[in-house]
Amino acid sequence: YDSSGNYVYITNDEASKYTLYNGTHIWYTTATATTGDVTFSERMKISAGGNVTAPTNCYFSVELSSAASNVTGDDHNYTPIVFDTEHFDIGGNFASNVFTAPVTGKYLLETTLYMNGIVSGHTALRSHIRTSNRTHAISYINPYAMQDANGPLLLIHGSVLVDMDASDTAYVDLNVLGGARVVDVTPPYTRFQ
Repeated sequence: YDSSGNYVYITNDEASKYTLYNGTHIWYTTATATTGDVTFSERMKISAGGNVTAPTNCYFSVELSSAASNVTGDDHNYTPIVFDTEHFDIGGNFASNVFTAPVTGKYLLETTLYMNGIVSGHTALRSHIRTSNRTHAISYINPYAMQDANGPLLLIHGSVLVDMDASDTAYVDLNVLGGARVVDVTPPYTRFQ
């Protein structure tokens, strides 16, 4: 503290602080800086009821806003699937249709794919969430047999809990086998988070 009771750096170093008020525990940190005023950022809060918030954990949610036409259907692997609308990206870890893990840990990833143009010649569909260390199957189905009764529409969804190292990447792909390349990936349900 300085003579006015303000937090100040003593030397060039990182700083942290902990507070406890009405049963709520709050941890703060600040980046390395020189002497002078200190600005802390909240990193974690545990309420008296045991609820934990960590406002700087990474979260992302992206979706497709306009149709990607004729991207698969003839055993062409559409990879990575393009997600052109970002709802949020806390931590800035999603770019160019790929999520990059900021730290080593477990990540819950999920995707929903909405397709149009499924025809009888399309005999198999494979979709994956691919990470640097492993390919995670989301679905392997006969798309024609599974399509909507009202037309050539198909919605698939899957989630995986993955082990990622810092800087590992994850993206979604789709491959429809048989027939012609006439399958579209369409909004409003196509997303990755």
